[in-house]
This record gives sequence, structure tokens and C-alpha cells, in this order.
Amino acid sequence: MLRGPLALTALCLAGSSLWGCALEPEGHVAMTGVASGTDAVVGASASADRITVYLCGGEADVATRTHWFEGAIQSSGAIAIDTGDGWRLEGVADGEGARGVVHTPDGDLLHWSARPVEPGTVAGLYSVVSEGCRTGVVVTQGGADAEPRAQGAWCSGAGAQAGAKDIFEQVTPIFPIALQARGIHINVRAPGEMLDLYAAPVEP
Repeated sequence: MLRGPLALTALCLAGSSLWGCALEPEGHVAMTGVASGTDAVVGASASADRITVYLCGGEADVATRTHWFEGAIQSSGAIAIDTGDGWRLEGVADGEGARGVVHTPDGDLLHWSARPVEPGTVAGLYSVVSEGCRTGVVVTQGGADAEPRAQGAWCSGAGAQAGAKDIFEQVTPIFPIALQARGIHINVRAPGEMLDLYAAPVEP
């Protein structure tokens, strides 16, 4: 997903970015990966000094393994993000991607890793705000000729407002999975209704 050759070439020649030539013209790189030993996937978007990481649980653990992290990348590549609600992400970023561990509120330790997406694909991290909560979608695609796959989680902040936990549901991508002007087209079977949403690419 290389575009904007002038800005990109300047970064590569200067050697000032830990991402080397993986940066997109807007100054960020998209990554996807997994949390080892779980059915959770990981999507990330990073610039030279900022990163957004999304851990998205699968069908069995969507409510307990789904969380957003946003924070700084230190000059050494180190990442340490505490979201203040029992979740903490630690790791390191370099030219090969990002990797580390997530500490969950229930005491689990999840090892995660993500690598830059293949050029010419729709792979990456997407999001949309709905019902007062941020829905995330991680799209993976092994190459331009491969079929993209998506895993995402919708959430509603209505529960928290009423003193209960947020409500989580898995998203259903609309096939064929493609990046349209409004984003990736998804449906969500929310409590009492079917939602029709578009998730846009995430910038750090």
C-alpha cells in the first residue's frame, strides 16, 4: 500500500522513520496479526511516533478480548499504553512490524504480533463510531489475488450508561469485501435491530 512517492522517498532516504519504506504517504503504516493461542486478531495503524492497536476477540470471547489502545511510540520503538480500565499493552515496533503483550483486566497475558499489510490489498484496520462506542474491523489479505477476510466487533455504550457492561456483537462483512468511498461495508445484528455501517481506515 505504497503511495505518495515524494513524501515516502524523503522518509526512506533520511532513514528517520522506524518503518523505513513501509510508511504510506499520509505518514502511517497499516498492520494486521493475531494474539497467540486465542481466536483474537490484531489490527494496527502507526506513524513514526504514534500507534493505534485494536485487539478483536472471536466468537467465543468477543466481549472479553476486544479493546482499543492508542499511544506513543518511543524513539527506541518501545510501546507502553495503559488505558486506565485494567487493560495494558506493552511492546516494541520496528521495520518488521509490532509485537508485545496485552495485560487484561482478568489477569490474562496475551502475546500479540502484527506485520505491515501486503501492497495492493484492502488489509488493515477500520473503524466506525456507533451507539456511543467504537466498532473495529480487522481485514486480512495474503496478497492482491487472495480473498480478503474480516473479523470485527460492534459495541454499544448504552450498557455502561445504565450501570451495566458494554454490549458486544460480531460484525458481518458485506461480500465482496472492498474499500469503498465510505469504507468497508458491514452489518451488525444488534439487540432489536440490524445495523448497516461503513468502517473507514484508521489513522494513528
